[in-house]
Amino acid sequence: MSAHHFTHPDELATLVVHSPDDVIDFVCGPDRTPEQIARSAVLCELSRDVDRYNDEILDRLPGGRRVYRGVDQPHASSDHCILKHTKRETPFGIPPYSLQLKMGAIVFLLTSIDASIGLYKRVHLQVVLLDDITITCARIGLNGDQSTVELHKIQFDCGSFYRNQFPIRLAYVMSMNEAKYLSFDRLGLIISNRIFAHRAYIVAMMRFTRKENIRVCSAKTMRAEVWQEDDEGYGSPI
Repeated sequence: MSAHHFTHPDELATLVVHSPDDVIDFVCGPDRTPEQIARSAVLCELSRDVDRYNDEILDRLPGGRRVYRGVDQPHASSDHCILKHTKRETPFGIPPYSLQLKMGAIVFLLTSIDASIGLYKRVHLQVVLLDDITITCARIGLNGDQSTVELHKIQFDCGSFYRNQFPIRLAYVMSMNEAKYLSFDRLGLIISNRIFAHRAYIVAMMRFTRKENIRVCSAKTMRAEVWQEDDEGYGSPI
């Protein structure tokens, strides 16, 4: 279903909420099961917003956080001085240097571990045990399979340096680019910059099944900017 199906203001008004919390509640509130959350997402256009809202959702879970710090090493041809800055960097598809988790958190794999048993890239898991050197997760929605998998740190190539870290990240919020080839049963869209509003809105509209399963919010203005595409492909508010 494409965005041009929703161009009447009265119809679009049902998608609008007034705060990011409303979007988060709609997509992954306490009434939502892990299976439902795994088929849903909140989308943001900026990586800093992805980190911010994932962190806010993690705060909602009971219990204390466990922090797993990665180990960064420079490439043989790289200057060792780059390690002063790598801790703040999270390249696309790479786990963060400081991975913060709680029991019950929903995560997804950033790389395939063993596709023969369903541990492929993007598969969703739920954290069930946080040990010193391993993280144990339960599978979600894999034909009713509730078996667990024990994860260890692996090495990721980040371009100018390597990072040893667990191959997961929180799955509640992702960027528009990450969602490029995915579809969802329920979707939230938080727009923090009007410049990206039209693009973000079109991307979101292509990734949900029914109009009642999406909510849109502008984080800066506390209201959604609803856009309509004109004949030349440019956006204008309606």
